[in-house]
Amino acid sequence: MLNHENKLVLASDLFLGKEYQFGQITEKLFEGVFKESQYLKGNQFWNLDIENQNVGYLDSFFIWLGVNTITKFSTLKRNLQRWENDGYTNFVFDRVGYPQYDSYKNYDVIEINYYELFISNCTQLEKLIVWIILDHKLITKLDYENKYETFSYTYGSNTTTVENKPSYFLYQISKSKIFENVFVDFEYAEF
Repeated sequence: MLNHENKLVLASDLFLGKEYQFGQITEKLFEGVFKESQYLKGNQFWNLDIENQNVGYLDSFFIWLGVNTITKFSTLKRNLQRWENDGYTNFVFDRVGYPQYDSYKNYDVIEINYYELFISNCTQLEKLIVWIILDHKLITKLDYENKYETFSYTYGSNTTTVENKPSYFLYQISKSKIFENVFVDFEYAEF
């Protein structure tokens, strides 16, 4: 696919830009984060006939080809030795409890690409909240029932799979400390 700079790029590395219905939100949300090279060239180049199609037809076509709307995901797999830990394993064990013995740790999780770049350029916490609300997949990662992410630890021949665990996305949010100094007054909040 061609990007805004007329360079050939993998569809999975591109996002819909302002020329597309879903892309208008993406460009506004990621303003100052994404470069022009990360957006798909508009239909004025492709010249696809969309006159008799519904509003989201063009967007759906490019999404079907692998172009991203708001979020790009990638798989992250780690196998850690008994005495090895990383930030995510500590994050999980802090919430679900540590095993009795040092164990081998394995996880296969879904990482949110560009999250750190987004946070480092984001001046408004509201933009992160909007991003989460707009992407249903991100909302589902806020609870502990992550069907598509696995985490287990093994000691000897006993392997324990942790079913209810925080997602890698929750770890990314925690690590960024973006909500660290946020105060919410629930007395005035309407539910």
